[in-house]
Amino acid sequence: MNKRHWAVGLVLTGLLLLLYLSGICGCTLFALSSFSYLAACTLMVGNQALGALTMEREKKTLDCLRLTQWTSSEVLRHKLRPELIEFIGVLAAFAPSIVISGLLGDAGLLGAAGVLAMGAVSATAASTV
Repeated sequence: MNKRHWAVGLVLTGLLLLLYLSGICGCTLFALSSFSYLAACTLMVGNQALGALTMEREKKTLDCLRLTQWTSSEVLRHKLRPELIEFIGVLAAFAPSIVISGLLGDAGLLGAAGVLAMGAVSATAASTV
């Protein structure tokens, strides 16, 4: 996680609070923040994982990876480690806005936790497709 993730998180949270103060319903803000979080998890995080293994094949280094002592699951785990770091950054950026909008709307903490868990599942599913 770098400073960019924290800056994005502060901007998103400030924007949601500003929209709430202007009169938009909390449940609408929860839907907007949840949709943007799920889209970011699916599109940003999952998009990079596919290129990691195809890049190895294009550089003709995939056979060298097969010659190592690593199992195929270890190779995938090491290749997807930057994906996990990117997901943690997206989670750090979006989690405050989702929790605050969940508390302002009718969803509460349980709804916010459910959306954050769905983002983790969608990022993982998009990474392994």
